[in-house]
Amino acid sequence: MRGKRRAYEASFGKSSVTVAQFTGHSQSGRSVWLLNPITGRSHQLRYEMARHGFPIDGDHLYGSEAVAKSTPGIDLRAFKLDLKNCSDRADFDLPDQLLISGLN
Repeated sequence: MRGKRRAYEASFGKSSVTVAQFTGHSQSGRSVWLLNPITGRSHQLRYEMARHGFPIDGDHLYGSEAVAKSTPGIDLRAFKLDLKNCSDRADFDLPDQLLISGLN
């Protein structure tokens, strides 16, 4: 973990908001969560999950002892991006929403 830096909570820091929904357990017994970051802070999802006792599998920087299914890396994947409120969406001809099948 040499050179890696963790996020931390500080009185002078910017706030972050994440909506988290537990959806059950995978066939291998791992917890499955839907995470919706309202703000976009660095390490926001990693920090929030670890802070509440659910570090993301493979995320050794934030305390996970589990090995990620998709080694190397951590088991955090975006499968849906909502771009409806993106002010520059039309400039780049982006759709309202991007869905990636097979990850959810």
